[in-house]
Amino acid sequence: MTSECHVSGTWQVEQSNGYRPVFALEEHGGTVRGAGTLSSADQARGNYSGPTGPIEGRLHGNRLEIRVNWPPKNDGTRAIGHYAGVVVEHQIVDGFAHDDLNPEYKGSWRAVRV
Repeated sequence: MTSECHVSGTWQVEQSNGYRPVFALEEHGGTVRGAGTLSSADQARGNYSGPTGPIEGRLHGNRLEIRVNWPPKNDGTRAIGHYAGVVVEHQIVDGFAHDDLNPEYKGSWRAVRV
């Protein structure tokens, strides 16, 4: 894809660690903003204090790079998910993610537009 690639919309994410958040993205001129939302099961599993965190990032051609500032966990710890992937039609593929605050937490991810 070229710079005509767009990511605005709702994306169902599948992560290699079993989490399945939904990303609602708005893209304007390469700047990406939105929200990441965890299911109630994922929120409980991760001990998060809430389901939704803000998203900020960039789209460079067909390369997406975003950060999700997840809600604090009930023990006070935090997670900032750093996601990178390639947008191809209605999918995000070749995704790699890690936690900026805990870099040992990393894995793959992919998403489909819903």
